[in-house]
This record gives sequence, C-alpha cells and structure tokens, in this order.
Amino acid sequence: MSGKGKAAKGGELFIEASGRLRLIEKSAEQQALEKGKVECLGLTFDSEDERRVYFTGKLREKLADPEFRKTPGFPIGTDEDIIRMSDPPWYTACPNPFLDDFVRCYGKPFDPAEAYARDPFAVDTSVGKTDALYKAHSYHTKVPHLAIVPSILHYTEPGDIVLDGFAGSGMTGVAAQWCGAAPAEYRKQLEAQWQKDGRGKPKWGARRAILNDLGPAATFIAANYTLPFDVDAFAMAAQRISPRSRRNSAGCTRRCTPTARPRADQLHGVESFPARTARRN
Repeated sequence: MSGKGKAAKGGELFIEASGRLRLIEKSAEQQALEKGKVECLGLTFDSEDERRVYFTGKLREKLADPEFRKTPGFPIGTDEDIIRMSDPPWYTACPNPFLDDFVRCYGKPFDPAEAYARDPFAVDTSVGKTDALYKAHSYHTKVPHLAIVPSILHYTEPGDIVLDGFAGSGMTGVAAQWCGAAPAEYRKQLEAQWQKDGRGKPKWGARRAILNDLGPAATFIAANYTLPFDVDAFAMAAQRISPRSRRNSAGCTRRCTPTARPRADQLHGVESFPARTARRN
C-alpha cells in the first residue's frame, strides 16, 4: 500500500510500498547533487536512486541465502525490515555483505617497501564536547570527533581506510570526513598548534571509514551521522511533524518520573557498514 500527503512548502511525502517515507519534491541542491554520475564500489550509475535500487537488489539476494543468516549475531527481523532500514552498500541493518568489495575497491595492498613511521601521539579526548555535532545525539562513552581528527591526520594519509570495530555512534566516521571538510579556521588553529609542537603540517583530505558495532542503535546513529542526505527535505519534514509531536508528548512529560529511564540491556544485535566519508570521488 502506498499513499501521498502534503508536506511543508508544497512538497509531498510519499509512503512507498516498503513503508519507506520519501519526499517527492527534492530541493534544488539535492537535485544538483544527484544529477551527475554516481560512482560506487567500482560501478557507475546515472543517479543515487539507481545505485540504491541496484544494491538493494543485491542485499535482497544475500538475505535469501540461509548461510548468510547463520552469521553470528545476525539480527532478528524480516527481510523487508532490514531492507527498509538499510542504504546499501554504505549501511546495512545486518552484517554488511559488501565489506570485502569496499576494501577491495578503496583499499590498497600492503607494500613492505613503502616506508611508514609515526611517533607516538596523544590528544585530549575532552576537546570538542561542546561542539554541535557531538551534542546532536547522546551516547555513552562517546568521544568527540574533534578529539579524533588529529590522530587520523597523524597516522593516515588522505584516502586511507580507517577501521573502528567498536564505533558506537560513529564519531570516527565523522572525524574521517572532517579531515577533508574541516573549515578554514579549524585548519588554521590545528596547523598552528602542530607547528608549535614541532610537528609537520597535516595532510588534509577525507579518509574512508569502516564502522562496526554490536548495538543496532549505535550503527543506526552512526549511519545518520555520516551518510549525506537532503538537508532541506529534512527541514521540511521536521517542520511538518514538530507541532504534532509537541502536542502528543505534552501529557507524557507530566507523567514521567526521574526513575523512568530506558534500560541499556534492551539494545542488542549486530550490524556493520562502511561509512562513505566523501560523497563521491
């Protein structure tokens, strides 16, 4: 079943047969972004929608394989539930079957003849705890992306793959992207600090990241932190539902007590995904 509903600014919200909510009218910025060719895992597509359809089909084929579902920690859920949450190959709500392809396409073989040496590096992990990106979503043991950026710059080169096997809410993925998207003022401050410490100038440029975590909530948050999306479309949808949410939650806030907190042991499962830290090459 599908249907349409009016969104803010004359746009339309469309409920697809899969249950996915999609804005029919995309912003001018999003249309411009999706107009060009899209490169993904060595393949070229005419649009992001074409890429999504192709890899969703590949994920559906993989989910039909009984051996794949025997992967330790495989989530309990139907194929449609997993597909609805996923944006393959960048994010899958199950063990990511495209991981080998990601490494093969974007990684490079180890070359023992290539010199590599880095001095030990320490950084204050409290840096950036007031940053808006860090505060956008709370998560236990969360380290700010601004505290991770210097380490990535120190130990890696632009285009390298960074692995975080315990990614939590995905700050390593944000930091890997920040290495190529940091504003000029931040770059100036960091370069001045490195010069003061006797270090060379950092090599700016995005790194790619593989983010993995046992918590389904963690990888879902991480995916939404690192995958590009239509900001204007999000704003329109938020404006549409915000008044209704406030009305529906008014009674709840009066009934809540200080002891009514969510239980951490209710979050379980295993998911992994390669975070695309640059929109395209």
